[in-house]
Amino acid sequence: MLSTLFLLSGICLWAQVLVGHDGLVSLFGKKPFESIRADNHDVDGTIDTKTGNVEFKALVKSFHFRKKSMEQPFNEKYMESDKYPNASFVGKILNMAAINLNKPGTYPIMVEGYLTIRNVPQWVSHPATLIVTKDELIAKSQFTAKPADYKINVPRVLGRRVVTEIYVAVDMKFSVPAGFSGMRTSN
Repeated sequence: MLSTLFLLSGICLWAQVLVGHDGLVSLFGKKPFESIRADNHDVDGTIDTKTGNVEFKALVKSFHFRKKSMEQPFNEKYMESDKYPNASFVGKILNMAAINLNKPGTYPIMVEGYLTIRNVPQWVSHPATLIVTKDELIAKSQFTAKPADYKINVPRVLGRRVVTEIYVAVDMKFSVPAGFSGMRTSN
């Protein structure tokens, strides 16, 4: 009987943490004569639906630019992706208790935590959105990041030719496991 209770509590604990794979992080930047864009589909994440704890991790080398010639300098000069292979976010949804996981809809949320790039953590706080559907939870966010805040050195000689502020968009889908008590509507 006691072992059954431990097993059931383990199942309930597992079911509150939703896992997402193949999320999308996009980077946008404008330079005086052109814009840049890079997309990364190699993003994993978790959301604990009870506590609001969230984590995202992106493989830096998985950012692919529309102009392929930008990938090598991005990885070697600026991000040093061999030395710092991942970018991550570890934080919390501040208003998770206000989200009704049993009612499909779009919910504004506030997220705060540490965004870590090149092993440099920076405290960030910004609005985001959770979309609840019958079968998944979708997290979306847009914010800006400054390369200088993460010790990404831009040579002075490049000056205005390099982007000094990056717009970041995150789109992550979390599938609902069978037996999860939230996000299932009864017919």
